[in-house]
Amino acid sequence: MFYSTECAFCNIMSQYLLQIQHVLKDMPDLKFYRIDANNNDLKWEYTMETYPTLLFLPKKKSYEARTFSTSLKINFSNLLGFIISNLDSRDKLISFVLKCQSTKVKLINRLLIV
Repeated sequence: MFYSTECAFCNIMSQYLLQIQHVLKDMPDLKFYRIDANNNDLKWEYTMETYPTLLFLPKKKSYEARTFSTSLKINFSNLLGFIISNLDSRDKLISFVLKCQSTKVKLINRLLIV
């Protein structure tokens, strides 16, 4: 995620990405990074026009990099969908299992509270 300290939406996206990172924490090949564009001099190909910008870089295939659409609302579902849609088949399956386990734990916790 490329962000600016002056960007209010960057904080919102950061919070959602922290939640997604927690859900997908057991995926060995998935890494999350935040880059403060104001404090880092980046190569031209990593200079973003707007913030926040979420960039997905496939392992060993940086030429297939994709950015989260600015026309989509920044929310948990859209960000998770973007990340999962860009995973390879093996990692997609792992992410679905992890998401189901996370949902199951939340449901059990709600039933115990009631």
